[in-house]
Parts: sequence; structure tokens; C-alpha cells
Amino acid sequence: MALISDGSTLYDRPQLVHHIQTNEDLPDNLERIVEVTGGDLSQVVEDAEKRQKQQRTVDENRDLGKKVEKWVGESLDQKGFNVTPVDIGADFEIDLTTLDVTQGERKWWIEVKSARTESVKMSSKQTQNALDKGEDFLLCVVPIPENVPLNPEVVKSNMRFIKNIREKLGDRVAMLCESIEDQEIVHTEFPDDTSSGVDLDFETGKAEIHVKNSVWEDEDEAFPLKNLAENLK
Repeated sequence: MALISDGSTLYDRPQLVHHIQTNEDLPDNLERIVEVTGGDLSQVVEDAEKRQKQQRTVDENRDLGKKVEKWVGESLDQKGFNVTPVDIGADFEIDLTTLDVTQGERKWWIEVKSARTESVKMSSKQTQNALDKGEDFLLCVVPIPENVPLNPEVVKSNMRFIKNIREKLGDRVAMLCESIEDQEIVHTEFPDDTSSGVDLDFETGKAEIHVKNSVWEDEDEAFPLKNLAENLK
């Protein structure tokens, strides 16, 4: 700690030393930190703690999503679906070749979203896939209730499947999303063309879909795993 001759500021902020030693995003030059902050390092510490908290949340959500996705895949497999992982635009590709349902070579694509909030967001890639696949694209939402231990049975009983995302967007919006370069036009000219509970978002500069809990809680809009095969006939 010889970078600062006085040293009192650092000794009064031992947590800052810890952050600098453990957080690669913080500058290494302590003299510069003191110069910029005028010797008041409280904001630096607050910012560092905020970033660490945000990163922990991101890591926890990623781990949660991986577990839910894994258990959804296993549940589909146990129900007799032929399940194939997909890398981009969806999580799984399924067909009914192992079930007593005649579907020929038809396949469906499933995107899995765990829901701790009142809506889930599909990325631009997932949105494009939903538009491209149309009625062959399924959104699987798994609500995670507060204070309920997460396990395969909870995931299996809570998962809900939503069909026809493209249809819920409305034909005009869906067609524009597929064809125009500046998708902001959709947002400004056709904001009311989407169905209740399904919204378009353009914050990233590309079309993304938000699906609200009113959709997956509606028995006419979403269905459980036990009814999946029947709804795909």
C-alpha cells in the first residue's frame, strides 16, 4: 500500500482494498483513484459492490436457467418425445416419432424460459426463430414461485407451453419484423397490433418479444406438459 504516503484513507476503507485485490474491473493505480475522488472513496466502494451484486444475480439466473432447461428436456424425454438440443434460436427440437401420433417428419422448436418475474423476454434470435417457425415454435415458461425449492418435479408440474407466438404478434407486425431493416417503424406505426400479454421491445435496436404472465396463466393460451402431445396433433 505504499502507493499512498498518508495511507489513512485506505486504512479507513479496508473494503476498498479487498475490492481492488479481487475485482479485475477496478483500476490498479490507487493514487489515480484518490486523485479523481478527492480522497473520498465511498462512491468507488459503492460502485464496486453494486457491480459485484449485479454479477452475482447474472450468475444465479444463468445457473437457474441451465437447471430448468435440463429438467424440461428430461421431462419431455420421459413423456416419449424425441428431444434434440438446439444451439441458436431455441433450446430443443422435438418430434412425436416415438409416440402413438402420426406426424410424419414434422418437428417443433421449444424455447425454455424460467420466470421469477411477471414476464419473460425472448432475444432477437429467439424472436426471429419464432417468426420463421410460426406454429411450429413453442415457448415453454416455467414459473418459479418464491420460497419453493427448485427441483425436477416443481419444473415438471409448473411448465406451461405457449403456441403461435407469431400469431399473437399480429400479421402486420410479424411481417414487418421479418422484412424491414429499421424495425423501429413497427414500434411507432403499429404499437397496438400485438395481442394482450405479448409485446414488442426495440431497446436493443432489434425486435424482441416480452410475454407476460397473463398469457401462461391463461388455460386457453397455455397448456401443461401432460397436454402437450394432444395440442401438437
